[in-house]
Amino acid sequence: MNTSQAYFFGGLSGSFNAHQNSKAFAVFGEAYYDITDKLSLTAGLRWSKDKKKFVMDNLVPNPFLTPTLSDSWAKATWRLSLDYQITDETMVYFSYNRGYRSGGYNGRGTEPDALGPYDPETVDSYEVGVRSDLFNERIRLNVTAYRMKYKNKQEEIISLADDGVNTVTTVGNAAALLLQGFEAELTAIVSDSFSIRSSASFLDSEYTSFLIPNVIDPNGPLIDNSNSAVRWAPKWTFSLAANYVIPVGNGGEIILNGNYAYKSQIQTSPAIDPLGRSTAAPTNIFDFAIVYDGPIGAGDTNIRASAFVKDAFHGDNRAGTGVDAAIFFFGLTAPGRTFGVELEASF
Repeated sequence: MNTSQAYFFGGLSGSFNAHQNSKAFAVFGEAYYDITDKLSLTAGLRWSKDKKKFVMDNLVPNPFLTPTLSDSWAKATWRLSLDYQITDETMVYFSYNRGYRSGGYNGRGTEPDALGPYDPETVDSYEVGVRSDLFNERIRLNVTAYRMKYKNKQEEIISLADDGVNTVTTVGNAAALLLQGFEAELTAIVSDSFSIRSSASFLDSEYTSFLIPNVIDPNGPLIDNSNSAVRWAPKWTFSLAANYVIPVGNGGEIILNGNYAYKSQIQTSPAIDPLGRSTAAPTNIFDFAIVYDGPIGAGDTNIRASAFVKDAFHGDNRAGTGVDAAIFFFGLTAPGRTFGVELEASF
């Protein structure tokens, strides 16, 4: 086991060894049936079993050594899908899937009661969509709408430890979580030299039942976080990329590339901080590159040389996300503008 250590203002605040052994076994199969020449059915079934063993030696704070803890979980999951080919270029589909994530142990718990095990989570996913290749496959348009319902969703929760000074991380099972939204993807070959790619998504997410400890009053009633925004779940995302290819006389090509990506604000903690530290602001990122790909000299040497700039319009580091540590927050920064060159050669 490797020792993990944490320091706070130069002093050792945490030190522990943790080891987990996992074994997974599954049996699965899938079948396809053409109901008509345009309508087809796909059905799949999987049975999974997971077994985990866990031991922890906590050194600082609150020293303790656990015996070997073990548990196992088994679950059947499935997939059902109907595909209808409207034309040679366009297909619509509906699918229903049951997913499963095994239970486990918490390697960050600094108290015996925080180690687990926690229970498995399951998700029922419903999806309807359109897949199309249009205008002699020069335009590809895919649109998807979905609804995902989680039961016993696994979430990390940071709360005050028994000593009233340090924090402890536990993994608990939220009673229910709902995700629903849509995604759209577009690829267009405008000409032999110019192409664009774009995507957009909307996500509506909420915990329909989720109780967390009160850090200020650990012995008080739990906080109802049922309608909070789900962590790391932006409501809107959008991207746009463009490529322009310029042939050169020696058989190589110069590629001009630009990318834009937008992400709306996200929450980084299940408990929304009144000072705004749990909210990461929206981001707008622009990346650019120029690439030469082709032969060099009279031999068989080919190179790919590129010059790039990432996040071109942020000259300084910017606030990225905040991490909730119960009685305080860690602020994480994202790098600002970065640029460089890359060179690859094949002989």
